[in-house]
Amino acid sequence: LRLCACVCVYGSRVRACVSSCVRLCVCALCVCLCVCVCVVAVNIIIRLFLIEGFWLLVAVLLLGCKGGVSAWTTEERIMERNEVWIKLPFESRAKQMCVVGTATIGEFKNVLSHLVPRFSFSFTHCGRFISGSDTPPACGPENPIILVVKAQGGGGDSSELPTPLLDEFGVAASQVAGAVEPLSPVEGVSEKKALEADMDIALRISKARNLAALIKGDLQQIMDILNSTKKPGNAEDAPSDAAGRSRFKLDVSPPPKKARDAEMDQLVLLGRLEESLLQDLRVPTPEREIRVFLSSTFTDTAEERNKILKDVVPVLQERFAQFGYAFYASEMRWSIREAESDAMETSTICMTELENCQTVSAGLNYVYIACSKYGFRPPPQKIQELVFEKLLAVMSEENQALAKKCYKLDTNSTTTPPQFKSPLPKCGPSRQVREEWDQHDGPQYVLQIGINPWDRFTAIVAALRSAALVVWKDEDSRDPKSQSWLKKFIISVTEEEFCNGALWAKPEEGRTRVKVFKRSFKGGIPPGDAAAKKFIDLIGKEVDVEAQQLLREQQAMIEPDHEWVLPWAPGKGIDTEQHKKYLEEFCDKFVEACCKSLEQALAEEVQPDRVVEEARRHLVFAETRAGKFHNTPTAVRVLASVSKYVHEGLNGKAFVVWGKSGAGKTYIMAKAVWDAAKGSTASNGVCVVRFLGTTADSSKVAHLLDSVVQQLARAYDKENIAIPSDFRDLAELFKTAVTEWPSPDKPLTLVLDSVDQLDDTNCGRMLKWLQVTELPDCVRMVISTLPDYEDDGDKEGFTCHSLLQRSLDDEGCFSQVKDIEDPEAVIRHLLRLLGRTVTDEQMKVLLDSFGSRKEDDIAGTPLWVTLVAHEASRWGSDYQPPPVPSSVRELIMAFFDRLAKLRGELLVCKVLACITLCQDGIAEGELAHVLSLDDKVLRQIYQWWVPSVRVVPCIVITRIFADLRPYLASRGTGSAKAWYHRQFWEAALAWLSKHDPEFKKRVHADLAAYFAGTHHGKPKPYTPALIAKVQEFFPGETEADRLVPANPLLFAGELFNTDAAVVLNERRLAEYVYHCIGAGMQDAVLAELSSPLYITTKFMAGMGTELQLELIAGMRRFPALEQGLGRVKAFIGKHISLCRSPEVPWAVVQAAYNQPDASPVRKGLFDSEETGDVKQEYLGLEERCILWHGRPQSFDPCLLTLPASSTVRCVAYARDGERVAMGCTDGLVTVCSVTTGDVLCSLTGHTDSVSSVAWGPN
Repeated sequence: LRLCACVCVYGSRVRACVSSCVRLCVCALCVCLCVCVCVVAVNIIIRLFLIEGFWLLVAVLLLGCKGGVSAWTTEERIMERNEVWIKLPFESRAKQMCVVGTATIGEFKNVLSHLVPRFSFSFTHCGRFISGSDTPPACGPENPIILVVKAQGGGGDSSELPTPLLDEFGVAASQVAGAVEPLSPVEGVSEKKALEADMDIALRISKARNLAALIKGDLQQIMDILNSTKKPGNAEDAPSDAAGRSRFKLDVSPPPKKARDAEMDQLVLLGRLEESLLQDLRVPTPEREIRVFLSSTFTDTAEERNKILKDVVPVLQERFAQFGYAFYASEMRWSIREAESDAMETSTICMTELENCQTVSAGLNYVYIACSKYGFRPPPQKIQELVFEKLLAVMSEENQALAKKCYKLDTNSTTTPPQFKSPLPKCGPSRQVREEWDQHDGPQYVLQIGINPWDRFTAIVAALRSAALVVWKDEDSRDPKSQSWLKKFIISVTEEEFCNGALWAKPEEGRTRVKVFKRSFKGGIPPGDAAAKKFIDLIGKEVDVEAQQLLREQQAMIEPDHEWVLPWAPGKGIDTEQHKKYLEEFCDKFVEACCKSLEQALAEEVQPDRVVEEARRHLVFAETRAGKFHNTPTAVRVLASVSKYVHEGLNGKAFVVWGKSGAGKTYIMAKAVWDAAKGSTASNGVCVVRFLGTTADSSKVAHLLDSVVQQLARAYDKENIAIPSDFRDLAELFKTAVTEWPSPDKPLTLVLDSVDQLDDTNCGRMLKWLQVTELPDCVRMVISTLPDYEDDGDKEGFTCHSLLQRSLDDEGCFSQVKDIEDPEAVIRHLLRLLGRTVTDEQMKVLLDSFGSRKEDDIAGTPLWVTLVAHEASRWGSDYQPPPVPSSVRELIMAFFDRLAKLRGELLVCKVLACITLCQDGIAEGELAHVLSLDDKVLRQIYQWWVPSVRVVPCIVITRIFADLRPYLASRGTGSAKAWYHRQFWEAALAWLSKHDPEFKKRVHADLAAYFAGTHHGKPKPYTPALIAKVQEFFPGETEADRLVPANPLLFAGELFNTDAAVVLNERRLAEYVYHCIGAGMQDAVLAELSSPLYITTKFMAGMGTELQLELIAGMRRFPALEQGLGRVKAFIGKHISLCRSPEVPWAVVQAAYNQPDASPVRKGLFDSEETGDVKQEYLGLEERCILWHGRPQSFDPCLLTLPASSTVRCVAYARDGERVAMGCTDGLVTVCSVTTGDVLCSLTGHTDSVSSVAWGPN
């Protein structure tokens, strides 16, 4: 334009015009050059933007709205769906749109699609996809918008992800891979400073190239990025108690497990008691433990035994636990009390424990340490009447008088019927060997405790030995295979252990379960040395030649596995420094033998099948109880009614057996199962039985239904049916399985004993899960229960009987088990099972007590009779018993008194308290650790010896558990034991309160300290009394580590890493908070219950309902915590679906970050809120979470989200405020607990929407 103007105006000035044109061309050229430079620059910017395109856009969005980004991507989602979900927590729709200047979702999607054309985008909000024409909805951290990025072309393998745009612009994939760095916070910027500077560091990615790897689609890089930060709960990081014992070679290579016997498994699942299955059920099954009996004389092997306890046992226990096994070393030095030693019961006690090791150990069970001392040779405690009379016949008159004075005839000992003899362990002596050796059947002469045998010990031993040599003069007492009675008068206790443990083991076992170590001294032991009496048998100061000859003959009977010859250490014999190398080698060989035994035990294992194993346990329980069943008139009547029901049915209804506690319902149910499984329907039907409360999987209704449904699915060929995890769905599937799967060709008999034994989780005792009416003709359901029981303050009551009466509404469906009508017959039957009887005078005392009973005493029931029979089995024929209590409570408390006198009052009090106060019982190993924290208990146990570690020897607990075995059942997890009868639980509480009202609180505190691992790795000082005893053996020692385990919430794995296998500490999850509440530990309760980690693991373990009950219990126990725990409960109630989501385990932590500053759950994330320091267990996890800096500081009024089947139209609270009824548009009325959110029942029948609900006055 300028040029044209110049030509028109200045046409005559051509020269000037040319000059202007040149200048104009130069200007135009410059302008063009500038435009080209700008175009190139824009192109470069666009390319750079496209390289990081989508992620830079997301970053801009987030930086513009103070939000954050969390890439929710898992290996499974990428593999199956080719998509990544991005959480966009915008505070308002205005801020969301302001960055890109769009008004609708569709326009926003167009912008994204233009920038990254090879990916498709969609948005979800509150569980639904948002259409393109919608305006952005209001959202926040609780209801975010989710941006779904999906590769075009749909699903498929991750390798099919299209090449991202960055490759199209020439960026090599190797460059991208090399640029990937772990997610990390912005360096140098703390959360507090970011808030002050109004900066957004919620985007925890410092470089966009990290995000580019996500678009690249490299699966391994994605998982590395998301899981790069070290997570809490890694078992490898935990300090090990065995740090100083790392020299042991703990090589265990588990071989492949054997295949299961499919035919036998099918018989178990169908419940058909064929002969092959019966034989298998009657063989004792070893536990998942290696229990080794240490056999030797005590004084000369003290250093070896101490070394095993101090260095070996902790290491093996830790190593074995990794394979699901327990390890115990049975040390008899602390198992024999003074009274038992005076009564010459040492041999009996040792043989009983040896048989226990042979029965329960899955591998090595006997280790003999052969040294230079033969050991104690006591007279037999019991001698069979015929044998004793043979001995008297060849004695002098003086010796006869001595023998009759020391021994008294007991005619109450009888012959045990063969069918009632307990089965022998697989690895012990054969039945023939045991019967020839233990000829205790029939009347016996018993050594008298009242006459001190030590006064005439030498005389009675010599008299019995000389007489035995005459009676059995033709027998060789040194024949290894001989089980002659002669040996009982010749050999020592140690050799008797040696015979039972090593010589008489079954030939097929060989030496696989036995190890022999031999140690001797070069040049022998000088008898005059001060330490000689500990290492060799002496009479005065001279060597006991006879004992040494017997020792040489004994040791010649078997070849040792390992042998050492050592120099004698003057004044010590064994010196820990001089013989350090020997002691280390000894421990190494011991560890090697135990690890090899574990490998052999693992090699014998079959593929685990939890369903079959659970069904088998209940069949074994039924077989055991049915074998002891006695036909009393009341039992026969009830059993006949059950049998009639099984054969004829009852109009599609279940049949209920009920009676007071201890009435013998379980024995009747066991006999009913036995008859049903062997009856006419057994050949083609299915019999499923559960004795509730006897196993871990039968104590909670959810576990029970899961187990039963899986068994029914396999019995009826429905294995392809998925078992739901949600309890409501599981209960519906259970009803379907019971009512629809059976057929006339394959009927079902379902036996559920003691439904009152269920706990209250999922409202188990409300019985809404149990359909007892409208059963098909091919289904029989037999149930037993107690009468209704009122809440007594310590334990909640139940109304199972009333609920069943209401549901069935037919007295013909019930049969009551009444008192025993012929007590004498039953008592004699039970005594005969124990190989005992009573005199007529003693029986009169028992019958008088039976006749004086009251209704409230629960006397006259099989439980009372059983307790009486066990008490009477201790009576000798010359014993004059006092009146027997007619009350079961008093009878049990008398039993506890006797046990306390026998084992030690404080020890028994602590054991009974732990069994009673633990919710799910307590295991032997756990109990040993708890008792080790009590110095008074340790002082009582250390009567003769002090071990090298301050831990209660397991044999002490084993003996008490053996005394209580008839009254205990497995509960909870692992080998935990709890009372089977409610009467024992109540009696134990009363007995403990009688001794010390505050005792319960102290035991709760000790249990809480154990489950929290409070004393793990820390020395605990001794009390003065324990110091005095310990320093007799270890001068100067005033404190010691009690070797209590750490008890973390996770045993293995990483909780917040979805790819890692997690092993939860279910024992701590079930017990710790409960004991803190019982001990009054207010701060500990608040800290644990408000911990996001605890909340997450509790729900992951399926204990969400228990968690909410713990919160209620905490608020009731501590009024000061009502607000804090109420806020925690409201947090869980509002996010209940999030808590129950296993796919995103860190979701609870994310929700906790979004809580107000005053929230106890948010406080649980930080060590210090002032500095913003996150607790150790959450380090790294905050990199995955959104930090909502503008979050509200007021609490949401929502307390609980209740499940509904459809839109809710009306609600009504019950009068007690504990339940709420909801009417829905689908015609369903749902009743829920306002405490836990559990659905108590669903009422059907409406054909249209329910518009109003109300509760009746009752």
